[in-house]
Amino acid sequence: MDEATASIDMATESILQKVVMTAFADRTVVTIAHRVHTILNADLVIVMKRGIILEYDRPEALLEKEDSVFTSFVRADK
Repeated sequence: MDEATASIDMATESILQKVVMTAFADRTVVTIAHRVHTILNADLVIVMKRGIILEYDRPEALLEKEDSVFTSFVRADK
């Protein structure tokens, strides 16, 4: 899904995310997101810049690293 929620409000996005998680629970879902909160519950996050992987891991593991690019995105999103 490439920014499937980019043009909808937060409440509708939340509903859509729940539907996707339920409907595709037994499938691999790749989400391209610019809104950090969209992927906080993902199993794996890949942070890329200009086609190069900067880091990847579980969101929790990335957030434990103070110098993580993902952590800086989450902090900036608050």
